[in-house]
Amino acid sequence: MNRMAYLEELMDAGVCSFKIEGRLKDVQYVKNVTAAYSQAVEKVLVRRREFVRASSGHSVPHFTPDVNRSFNRGFTDYFLHGRTDDIYSFGTPKSIGEKMGPVKEVGRGWIKVSGFKAFHNGDGICFFNRTGELEGYRVNRVEGNRVFLFLEGADMPSLTAGTELYRNYDLEFEKVLSRESATRKIGVDILFEEIPSGYQVTMTDEDGLSATASAEWKKEDARTPQQENIRTQLGKMGNTGFEVQNVEIRLDGERFIPSSLLSDLRRQATAELEKTRLESYARPAVGASANPVYPVRKLTYLGNVMNAQARTFYQDHGVESVDDAFEKNTPDSGVIMYCRHCIKYAMGLCTKNPRRDMKVHEPLWLVSQDGRRFRLRFDCSKCQMEIMY
Repeated sequence: MNRMAYLEELMDAGVCSFKIEGRLKDVQYVKNVTAAYSQAVEKVLVRRREFVRASSGHSVPHFTPDVNRSFNRGFTDYFLHGRTDDIYSFGTPKSIGEKMGPVKEVGRGWIKVSGFKAFHNGDGICFFNRTGELEGYRVNRVEGNRVFLFLEGADMPSLTAGTELYRNYDLEFEKVLSRESATRKIGVDILFEEIPSGYQVTMTDEDGLSATASAEWKKEDARTPQQENIRTQLGKMGNTGFEVQNVEIRLDGERFIPSSLLSDLRRQATAELEKTRLESYARPAVGASANPVYPVRKLTYLGNVMNAQARTFYQDHGVESVDDAFEKNTPDSGVIMYCRHCIKYAMGLCTKNPRRDMKVHEPLWLVSQDGRRFRLRFDCSKCQMEIMY
């Protein structure tokens, strides 16, 4: 499910937090997808000033996010604007990754691919073979526009010109993501000014908090302009959590100011501002509980109650009977999943608009790799599929 194209619409509807699903995914996946969503939200915030950030600062990724280069089977908005024909991937449960282009030529142990994207040694590539199954190989080496496959004694795959090729493991991209991949910075404005006894630096962050550092210093006229050096020295925030947005300079003429003095004032002001931010932070108060009554008196296994704390919570809110979760005490029968996605609809067997050339005998079953069978039940009045235990 990819809803980056609809973030502004969701924000207008009142959504104030987006959860990035990363269950069973590695840290590289989470970094890439989170950075992609963050940049999409950033574009909205720049254009729509009525939206306010929930926290200070902004994150700057050290790479170019691309959700196509992480685990995916294609993308869908999943019923955001009603039922569509592109929410399922019958081809494979595995990741097909990034589309690289069609195969142009096949040689002994190598292929050429039409397209502008570069392959690297160690990449993983895949394609759907003639029987519709996903088949994959590792790239052994790349020489010019030839991609040599690591076959480990196997025969050359049945690739032909025109076969669409995908990259489901991008080694170079994974290396980038394995390192420190983002920096969070808080914007500050700096005022450098002349005072009777010397010079002063005032640093104000984007939340309006300020800190000042001053030094007594003998004033000397400068023979050359000093503005550029002042801005350069004051802008060196290094590994601090701040990022200079603007430097304002107020001097009575050109003054010679040593870089060492500018650096000292910047460091003092930075340390003071960090201290001010910590001291001014107030943890949000916990909202008062109205102790509402839960809308049902009996909670079945669908409540997913796995521990004593959850059971106590529901009982404190008026639930009189609480059954164990499905995983803790499996019932003899029941629904384990309600789905808006419907296999009958996807196969052209929807009772509201059936395909006459498609026939099927019910009940239908899902069969897992370990041989377990799950019966499917269809509530056509709700356009809902139910997976039964």
